[in-house]
This record gives sequence, structure tokens and C-alpha cells, in this order.
Amino acid sequence: MKNVNITTAKKRYNSIMNAIGSEHNTIGERWSEDTSNWNLRDMVAECDYQLTCYREGGHCNSDLIDGTPEERKKWRSDVGRLERFINTYGPFVENL
Repeated sequence: MKNVNITTAKKRYNSIMNAIGSEHNTIGERWSEDTSNWNLRDMVAECDYQLTCYREGGHCNSDLIDGTPEERKKWRSDVGRLERFINTYGPFVENL
């Protein structure tokens, strides 16, 4: 198994959180809230939680799938980015 570059993972994670409107979940940025001690497991877990919000009926993020073509495109993009992050870094995390 290859090694994980935590700096690259954090940069990618912050980019995703900024894109989905969860700036408070970023690490080491202006709007970060109580995330200074987060590790890779925390980042993967947060992405997994956010992904469930995109699939949970009645949640504002899941409502994007039924919206305009632009909203559906945003939904697919966000879900894809979250899934790719989880698939990339999840195997390095034990017992999620």
C-alpha cells in the first residue's frame, strides 16, 4: 500500500468543503471551526457524512437532484468529488 501525503489530502478536502458550502469544516482556513486537530480519519468521516446528506430525502443538498439542469450538474459534481475522496483515502483509515 502506498503512503498518503496528508498535505495533499487536506488541500483536496478543503477544496471540497469550500465547494459544498461547508467552510466551517475546513482545516486551517479562515472559517474553520474546531478542526485544528483533525486527521485523515476525520476528513474521510466528514466526507461520508456530507455524502449521506446528498442522498437523504428532504435535505437541501438532496433537493438539488430535482432542480434545474445546473443544480443537477452541481449535485453530480459534489457527489462525485465526495465519493472520490472517500474511495481514495478511505482504505488508509481503519474502522470508519
